[in-house]
Amino acid sequence: MSAPKILAVTNQKGGVGKTTLSFHLATRAAEDGSRVLLVDFDAQGNATTALLGSMPPALGSHEGAAEIFLADQLHPVSTPSGVDLLPGHQHLDGVDSFPFEDTPERLAFLLGLPYDFILFDTPPSVGLRNLAPLLWADTVLIPIEPNSFASAGLANTLDTIVDVRASNPRLTFTILINRLIPNSSQQRAQMAALSELAPIYSPYLANRVAVGGALDQCLPVWKFKRADSRLKKLWRDLCGDLLYGRN
Repeated sequence: MSAPKILAVTNQKGGVGKTTLSFHLATRAAEDGSRVLLVDFDAQGNATTALLGSMPPALGSHEGAAEIFLADQLHPVSTPSGVDLLPGHQHLDGVDSFPFEDTPERLAFLLGLPYDFILFDTPPSVGLRNLAPLLWADTVLIPIEPNSFASAGLANTLDTIVDVRASNPRLTFTILINRLIPNSSQQRAQMAALSELAPIYSPYLANRVAVGGALDQCLPVWKFKRADSRLKKLWRDLCGDLLYGRN
């Protein structure tokens, strides 16, 4: 059995679509028959709600996603989509006080897990739940909404990646534009500024109501009846490219 591919979805700014991307990546991989573990490091548990349809019963500070740091054996929750889930919950903030020096050693544990993909949905706050996945990941995916705050958030995230590469030199990153308003001259200007910081992945993801509607129904957009065929194909193909690489 080959080691799992580890992906982290991160941005030090909230509300940019991290959970939407994490959910769609995990669902696409599971649909393809891959064994997938999604670790929801966000205390709000939005990825957990999207995969389960509701939050699980109350979890303690050492349960759910916190097990990644603590347990010799994980206890993931099965979801209707076939994705295994370590849930997010309100006590996860305590994880950020765990000893940092133990974190790199957990990579060997992760690489021995029986999955093809391990995905981390990270919180916007700077702390261990944001940093640890970068130490473990092969690739970090950075969704960005092109607004006046995006450049500063991206610059901070890229600085963190540079620091992490001292310990994880294999780490690569991909920046994705999300919630684009195609006819906005202001957003086009912001995208030009962002592209000066680092290469931007295409295609871009437009601001579409159907994406949020699909997530509200715990569905990937390609299974949402109100989404048009182009949007369905865009999201499904994009997730395939990010998971497996472009042909």
